[in-house]
Amino acid sequence: MRKNVVDERPLGPVATPAAPPTLVGVRREVLLTLVRAPQDSHSTVDTLAERLGVHPNSVRAALTALQGIGLVEVATESPSGRGRPAHRYAATVAARSMLAVEAARAGVGGDYRMLAEAFATHLARRRDAAGQAREVGGLWGLELMRRRPRSRRPASAASARHTVLGVLTDLGFGPEVGPGDEVRLRTCPILDSATTNPDVICSVHHGLVEGIRGALGRDEGTVGLEPFALPGACRLTLPR
Repeated sequence: MRKNVVDERPLGPVATPAAPPTLVGVRREVLLTLVRAPQDSHSTVDTLAERLGVHPNSVRAALTALQGIGLVEVATESPSGRGRPAHRYAATVAARSMLAVEAARAGVGGDYRMLAEAFATHLARRRDAAGQAREVGGLWGLELMRRRPRSRRPASAASARHTVLGVLTDLGFGPEVGPGDEVRLRTCPILDSATTNPDVICSVHHGLVEGIRGALGRDEGTVGLEPFALPGACRLTLPR
């Protein structure tokens, strides 16, 4: 009889990490190789060593360090015959978000942490702070799409949804597609501010998605955002 597995992670996303100063050399190359692999795949020490042209011991040491700071996860497979269990490695959602933000910082994303914190502190004192924050988020989404290279109105709702998910990835939200219209936001680039002022910060993010869809000519359906609603994620409702 199958037992129900309880997800014991705390509600809400984890913070999008900043790249540590030790992420250089083989460590960085190993992580980049794992991030470029399909999200449902896992690589072994030997396959990584062969791709990078380095000794397996160097790869093994890099993986241990990356696993220790939450950027790599490991899956253990039972051997088909005699021998030790096989260990396969993959980049975590946090690692993918970290590198996406790093790549987008000078472009569509930017580093808005300090501005968001100042904005939240100021706006939280006003009446209807959540409504005003959502409006600001909508304007932000419109502006992001105006500046986005080769941005144009997509021909289908599916391509609009794909664009929204791409922008959320660039900004460090680690979107993971769930059942139906659900998208789980696994990481948050300004988690401390969102935890302190969820009505303001999360409303900005809600409006952001609405603004992006509006710029793409997709106003149908209802966008919903439930902060800290799921173990390890916020729940975004994104119409297909």
